Amino acid sequence: MANDTGIPAALTRLHFHDCFVRGCDASILLDSTPKHKAEKESMRNKGIGGFEVIDAAKAKIEAYCPNTVSCADIIAFAARDSVHLTGGIYYDVLGGRRDGTISLIGDATKNLPDAFFNVTQLKENFAKKGLSLEELVTLSGVHSIGDCHCSSFSKRLYSFNATYPQDPSMVSTYASYLRAKCPRPVKTNSGVDPIVPFDPLTPTRLDNNYYKNLKSKKGLLFSDQVLWESSLTKKMVGSNIKHPSAWASKFASAMVHMGSIKVLTGSQGEIRKNSRDSVHLTGGIYYDFLGRRHDGTISLIGDATKSLPDAFFYVTQSKKNFAKKGLSLEELVTLSGVHSIGDSHCSSFSKRLYSFNATYPQDPSMVSTYASYLRTKCPRPVKMNSGVDPMVPFDLLTPTWLDNKYYKKSKKGLPFSDQVYWVPFELVQTTSQYAERRAIEDGSLHPQKMVVGLRCMVEIVLNGSKAYLLDHTARNGLANKHSNQKYNCGPELDAYITAEAARVLGLIGDLYVFGL
Repeated sequence: MANDTGIPAALTRLHFHDCFVRGCDASILLDSTPKHKAEKESMRNKGIGGFEVIDAAKAKIEAYCPNTVSCADIIAFAARDSVHLTGGIYYDVLGGRRDGTISLIGDATKNLPDAFFNVTQLKENFAKKGLSLEELVTLSGVHSIGDCHCSSFSKRLYSFNATYPQDPSMVSTYASYLRAKCPRPVKTNSGVDPIVPFDPLTPTRLDNNYYKNLKSKKGLLFSDQVLWESSLTKKMVGSNIKHPSAWASKFASAMVHMGSIKVLTGSQGEIRKNSRDSVHLTGGIYYDFLGRRHDGTISLIGDATKSLPDAFFYVTQSKKNFAKKGLSLEELVTLSGVHSIGDSHCSSFSKRLYSFNATYPQDPSMVSTYASYLRTKCPRPVKMNSGVDPMVPFDLLTPTWLDNKYYKKSKKGLPFSDQVYWVPFELVQTTSQYAERRAIEDGSLHPQKMVVGLRCMVEIVLNGSKAYLLDHTARNGLANKHSNQKYNCGPELDAYITAEAARVLGLIGDLYVFGL
């Protein structure tokens, strides 16, 4: 940071933009995938920086003490140090945040305040994050450091409204200075978008000069200047001008409060190994597991036929098949939810479209509109040995996102073995429990059960020449055996790691491989 005076402002802004979208979970760091654009791609995050600093810090910490300190904590610590370096303001930051696994461009647009928000809109935006009007005014003081792209305010210079081409709340001398820096209205997609400092006088010093600029009608963003123009916040701005020490104290407290917005703790989220990648990309579902499984030495085609469930199994057959692997009926339904992602060959279900039985050419448990769509993708019954076997997605709406849409009551299960879950009485209640929950607001129950099912599934492990399915007594015994494990990551992290170890052992107690 000593070599780049812009980095402290970038890291402080990075913390703000992270916490306002999905909470302080480092989702701002995640890169886009081929299927999903991440929140850093949003225009509201234009000019956001400091990623390389976090990358470097994470790499060093992982080398010293792996899987312990989250990227979310690193961002919070970096912001604290940036504030101290630029303004002499210090505050303590608690650790223990965990990293999020979801980053969507639309979330940034919905949650980050716009540069043309008025006070009422700003107040509402901050209130949604649990921050007061006073904290809004206090935290806005961070705009005494750093730079801003012309596209964020050029409308104030050239096309403010039908009456005033230039925003009348900006003093003319400052507007003339800005026009020299931004000589024409900047289009966001033009590729040319100059930057200017928020504070021309002390652009690298975090101080109360921001508020003096507002009083002088030199606020850069419209959302800055309105703090002086509005009767709701004018007195607060004036107080911060008169009492810089009081503002600094309030700023420290507000940063601590902001740093606690919707933090993930305990078993939520993950501890990333790489700041920009999540290890569970399709559904945000995370579970711990131990390695050291042994590789088998035999692979026979007949074993697959005998052991894998058939696409036309009835519930009784699927239940029996899963029971042989030590998996319950509930786990059968839960794990089947993986069919919300991926594709299926037409040969696995085309019989349902053309030759279901002697009475019904088309399976009556499949809604006709869906069957018609599938026939366009699979225009004839596909023979397994024909060499031509098209594929269709299990879930048409979100084929790359692991969620509970698989359970929706629409008679659109692709394999027969999926759709039958909705029919038998023994499964109606279980399936309804998932189907009646909305994917976002109430869908958390399914991921929790998915994790339990996956844990049980991976308990089917090879130990030498024998297979063991661990019972709960064995698992708990191993968890207790290892609960006093010591870590050597430095004394300052001992307390944190001890608590983290207890949490992790509670989570992965199911996964200890017996005898390894």
